[in-house]
Amino acid sequence: MAALIVQGAFCLLLLICPQLSTAKLSHKPNIVFILTDDQDVELSGQTPIEKTRKLIGEQGITFDYMYVSAPLCCPSRSSILTGKFVHNHLAVNNSLEGGCSNSHWQNTQEPSAFPVYLKQQGYKTMFAGKYLNQYGTPKAGGVGHIPPGWDWWTGLVGNSKYYHYSISDNGTKVSHGGNYKTDYFTDVIHRKGMSFLDEQTSDSGPFFMMLSTPACHGPFTPAPQYANEFANKEAPRDGSYNVHAKDKHWLLQQTITPLPNDTVNMEDNVFRNRWRTLISVDDMVEDVMMTLQKKNLLNNTYVFFSSDNGFHLGQFSMPSDKRQLYEFDVRVPLMVRGPKVPSGIQSKVPVMNVDLAPTFIALTGQEPPPQMDGISLLPIIQPNIGPVPHWERDVLIEHQGEYHDTTPGCPKFLHQDMANCNNHCVCEDSRNNTYACMVNSNSQTFARTKYCQIYDDAKFEEYYDLVKDPYELVNGVSSLPTDELNKLRTQLTNLVKWTNFSTVEKLRSDLLTGYEPSLRPGTDQSIPLNISVGLSMTLLREFDEVTSSFSMIGYLNVKWIDHRLQWISSNYEGLTKMVLLQSDVWVPPILLVNPSHSFDLLGFSTDRVQVMQDGSVNWLPPDLFQFICEADVTHFPFDEQTCAMALRACGYSISDLNMQHASDRVSEASTLTENGIWEIIESSSSSYIDMDAQVMRFSIIIRRRPGFYIVNLVLPIMAMLVLQLFVFLLPVESGERIGYSITILLAISVFFSIITDFIPETVIPNLPIICYKLIVDFFLCTLITILAIMSLRCHNEEESKKIPLVLVLLTKKLRSLKNDTNRVEDIKQYDDSSKTTKDDVWDCEQSLTWKEVSLTIDKLSLYVFSVILFFENIVFLGILMFRI
Repeated sequence: MAALIVQGAFCLLLLICPQLSTAKLSHKPNIVFILTDDQDVELSGQTPIEKTRKLIGEQGITFDYMYVSAPLCCPSRSSILTGKFVHNHLAVNNSLEGGCSNSHWQNTQEPSAFPVYLKQQGYKTMFAGKYLNQYGTPKAGGVGHIPPGWDWWTGLVGNSKYYHYSISDNGTKVSHGGNYKTDYFTDVIHRKGMSFLDEQTSDSGPFFMMLSTPACHGPFTPAPQYANEFANKEAPRDGSYNVHAKDKHWLLQQTITPLPNDTVNMEDNVFRNRWRTLISVDDMVEDVMMTLQKKNLLNNTYVFFSSDNGFHLGQFSMPSDKRQLYEFDVRVPLMVRGPKVPSGIQSKVPVMNVDLAPTFIALTGQEPPPQMDGISLLPIIQPNIGPVPHWERDVLIEHQGEYHDTTPGCPKFLHQDMANCNNHCVCEDSRNNTYACMVNSNSQTFARTKYCQIYDDAKFEEYYDLVKDPYELVNGVSSLPTDELNKLRTQLTNLVKWTNFSTVEKLRSDLLTGYEPSLRPGTDQSIPLNISVGLSMTLLREFDEVTSSFSMIGYLNVKWIDHRLQWISSNYEGLTKMVLLQSDVWVPPILLVNPSHSFDLLGFSTDRVQVMQDGSVNWLPPDLFQFICEADVTHFPFDEQTCAMALRACGYSISDLNMQHASDRVSEASTLTENGIWEIIESSSSSYIDMDAQVMRFSIIIRRRPGFYIVNLVLPIMAMLVLQLFVFLLPVESGERIGYSITILLAISVFFSIITDFIPETVIPNLPIICYKLIVDFFLCTLITILAIMSLRCHNEEESKKIPLVLVLLTKKLRSLKNDTNRVEDIKQYDDSSKTTKDDVWDCEQSLTWKEVSLTIDKLSLYVFSVILFFENIVFLGILMFRI
């Protein structure tokens, strides 16, 4: 209770007396930056952070129109760090290939990110939380890579998680599990921040602390104490919710309206859990502010609160994601509190995430570096340092659509370049969801308009008056006068070209002028060109044992040096990378040697190649690889198959091209989708010479997943055979014995006719062993039926009829084994003698009945067939599982 009273007193003190402090202001202020993940403003994303709004927003400035440079995590965060637009820092999506924390980004962008400039001004810097989506992964340098400019470093490996993740703790990998008290990531960040602040004093020098939380990004896992909050809340139903897109770009036309019930339920659950995760962030903000006040640091500290991008839940019937050009995805919170920042201001000035880096640098007393596209917000947050400028600014938003060649569960989108599709095949991203938008705002007239160009085949355009149409329901591009539309087109083109787009055009022209794509690279054509070839698999699609056809989806990773594509980066504003069409440059004509359908060269003319300043070329041609693979189903369903794909450069000999494997195995792409029937257990790569040409061989060993066949094929057969044995336990008097046995026999016959669809229809090189088992099982089942009929016949035989000798001997032997003294006295007296005579047997026969003979047949059959079936199945499973 005492702790709560103290906490409340501090909160009250912070609210009513924000400028109270006895500490002497140092020349350079401290800066705290709290960054959330996917927190929107359009869907009431700021509602659950009440304490944050009171302690930062109401005690400083809240920006109503804070835009991000891209509605996606890694591109937006890269803009925050560098102060650059996406087309300048080139982290276009969340993948390594898309520039997210890859080696090129680390070498060209991180050295000029804002922490480096703060460090140069004597700041002690601290980071805890999510950095960039690929950070810490092996191909991004692992956890040992600490971005320059940071003193205290706690970086999440990969994308947002709340439990079961790893972090780089100052370069050391630390793994966390699922315990709330020690592992909940928002709270881990919270504790790291408190540890850092504990060491700061008003005399210890300026510091910069960045706390980057996973909330409210998926998987939307709230802390357990908040798991039941907002139980009655629903995702907002106003505006564009559940409205089918009208006159909008192609991707939005594929949505389902009205939204399916399961999608609506999902959206409501996501909405509630997003809010719940933010409560932990709200607790962290409160603790930060209280600690700053307790340590007399608040009066000399600027606190910034923002997010990397927005979010949507049902807007224009899109289920749940971001990536779109509309306000709900591109606007985020921004609240600023600090020295000389007026309280309770709601600003209509349009600002961007690229403005944060130059603002942080300006607060340290430096001029923001010229390569940054953003501008300092000091004239806005500190209006007393000069008149607030008339901000009539064009905001630039860019997105490059992510896509895959295949969409699991949505075969209609094969080769359609779609991504992020739900169970109803409504996709949130695609290759043609690539666009640039310009938001023109006037802070005095409050006019706001948005003009967008979608880079698809239709060259689609969208235009919205955001004051009259805040939900962007009506695309007004068709109603614009021609001269006004042309003006907007020119403005957007110039904005995208602001720094180096024109330079890219010049470089492309310089590289391709006089370039002949049909000639292979190499100044000395007598020396073979070295080419590195790797294979990455994204989907093991199918293996047809009958046609011996193996198909998989993947892409090659082909690299070589083309001396004709080299340039000096300083001549092109430091540009070190270029993307060209495959058809514009020479690429090796790679042919699949063992196709199962037809011979075709890999790659499409519209594919891109990436060229570096040293002339190194990287080509990633995706394809559906279909090739011959001889099947051996002897041990079905425990069989393994070895399939090899062979590639060669068509028209070139070994003296022309030296093709080398990039790896000794086939790589599994990060987007690899598991196959439901086959699992990949091993892969390898090799090469050989064939007809003076080098052939690259990629081998994949796959193993069938036997679970389905065991449950639906093997176990039902065993169960029916066991049921058939029970015919010998069924009382003869019931009159159901023959009907029961024949019913089981017919059931097995019908089942066999059904399961033939599951068994590979091939006899090359061998018939599956399971087929022999089925024949044996059917024979045994038939034999059991015959014996059941014989037993019934004996049971109903007239007692006056003489019992055959063989049945008497059989009964005698069985009785002697059972040591049944009460019923075989006559037989036992003959057992004591050294020899049993025929007369003795006839005497014993007089004590037997046909019913007892029937019972003997039943018992003996039950025992014998039980043993046979047991050992038959043991031998069968042993042969299959151990591949004897």
